[in-house]
Amino acid sequence: MTDAPVATDRYFEPDAETMPRDRLEALQEEKLLGDLLPWAYARSPLVRSTWDAAGVTIDDVKTMDDFREKVPFVDKDAIRRFRDVGGDRYGGLLCVDPLRAGGPFTAVFSTSGTTGDPTLVPSGAAMERLLGVFELEKAVYELRYELNNRPDWVAIPVAGIVRMLGESVPA
Repeated sequence: MTDAPVATDRYFEPDAETMPRDRLEALQEEKLLGDLLPWAYARSPLVRSTWDAAGVTIDDVKTMDDFREKVPFVDKDAIRRFRDVGGDRYGGLLCVDPLRAGGPFTAVFSTSGTTGDPTLVPSGAAMERLLGVFELEKAVYELRYELNNRPDWVAIPVAGIVRMLGESVPA
């Protein structure tokens, strides 16, 4: 584990933010081709049917060039079509069983639908914890920014961090 960043540090995560381009691309390729695509292809009805219609299987995608050249693009309209034709309220993107005992979700949200039909977005306890971590990370980033650029504003992100941690904010 690395030491916590100091307010004068240029990077929050130096190893990730300064990674050489070739290492970054290798990591992206490893995660996308080795983890994400096989998982989504095996579990997402929309991904599977879209790839099948294009004559592509997971075995056809070995490199990032294969991904760019062979994998069909899925846009919001394709998700809506899949939802409407197949009666799948999640548009074929849900990769877990929503009816599993104990259920993976604690809530289902919806987009506003300002550019079309609203889209359902399931949320589970793990997702809520993850979003909480991201929110806290963003608040700490804002604190660091204010310390470096506008010290008089530090109280704002500090109050947010304190609230996120469940403490009362002193007046």
